[in-house]
Amino acid sequence: MATQKKEQKAVMENVIVEGVIVSARYGSTKFDDRNKYRFSIKSDNIPYDDIVAYEGVGTKMTPAWYINQDGYINLASIYSIPVLDSEGIKTDTDKWFQCDNVIGSKVRVSIRQKEGAIYPVAIKVLEDGEERDPFKDL
Repeated sequence: MATQKKEQKAVMENVIVEGVIVSARYGSTKFDDRNKYRFSIKSDNIPYDDIVAYEGVGTKMTPAWYINQDGYINLASIYSIPVLDSEGIKTDTDKWFQCDNVIGSKVRVSIRQKEGAIYPVAIKVLEDGEERDPFKDL
């Protein structure tokens, strides 16, 4: 019976994650020199049990957020991701990441699973974050 449940989960590709954006940027990291759209979501309801892409790939290939399961998920894509903003206007991560209210935004993100990786497919902004003025303290 447990094997049948795992097989059913493996068939499921897309997962929806709802939470708050805590970081968003375009660039590389010390672990990955490729420029990507990168963002992190915090939520009490991340469906870790539905994310099956990392099963059987080994701990070296499994991200820390998945191992720890402490309410965060980090997502990245080399491609600009479609965004439906809080006013119902279609845009993309290129334009959305430039807004001053991305951090703190409540979002729903559709994630596609492949063996050993997950990819954001689309972002729907449910509520904008608080507007931040980067020049406030200058």
